[in-house]
Amino acid sequence: MGFALPEHTVPTVYALPGSPARLWLPVEPGFALSPGDTSGWLRGDHPGAGLLGDTGRANARLGEDGLSLTLSPALASDRGLYTGYVNVSGLLVQRNVRLEIMEVMTSQKGPVTLGSSLTLNLSTSYPEGLDWVDWGHQNASGGRRLDPYSLYLPHVTWGDAGNWSCTLYRNQSVVGHALVHLEVTDMAPLGSDLPTSFPGRATLVVLFTLLVLIVALSVLAIARKVKGQRRNFPALDVNLDASDTPNKKV
Repeated sequence: MGFALPEHTVPTVYALPGSPARLWLPVEPGFALSPGDTSGWLRGDHPGAGLLGDTGRANARLGEDGLSLTLSPALASDRGLYTGYVNVSGLLVQRNVRLEIMEVMTSQKGPVTLGSSLTLNLSTSYPEGLDWVDWGHQNASGGRRLDPYSLYLPHVTWGDAGNWSCTLYRNQSVVGHALVHLEVTDMAPLGSDLPTSFPGRATLVVLFTLLVLIVALSVLAIARKVKGQRRNFPALDVNLDASDTPNKKV
């Protein structure tokens, strides 16, 4: 009675952080509450779960299509189980819904250095709810999967820049979709360690070494020149101050 959903079935809703998340439980055709009956949502699936009312972010509604809860915007802290309930003539009927907040994280923050390695990770605390994940990019050079939820790019190229997509599937249907924008640069951030294969690193090291060598040779040549002049002209090593020589009167 009430929900048109088997008791032990727990649907999962996937949402992006910052976007609206709508949790929904279908009700039986023609179901409606009588005066004195109640419905609503609880945060959690245990008897002491907190009651969720209409607030600035949460909005609960019972309509012809079912019992819904909209969280706008959804936050990472909203991840977890929710319980929808109807209380009809003192009979309490409950069903659970799981909310999963999905994010694509990168192993490097900010622009990614050309030639470096990068890992894209799908952040999910409930992988059991998915059948598979697809990674896509229009012009990407390709990557190697570390697991179903991680993609490894061993050598970032200019073609890897742009939007990477991560599509989640369950029961042959798309249940979630996330994008992450990748910016590629040939300038390494300060304090970062570039891989030894990075082409610009060898050039920078050679130029810096040559510059230090040139400065060292120049200083050495100037020192030798000054020393040679002092040998040829001993008077250069003598510093006379006429003011310190006493005047003799005749």
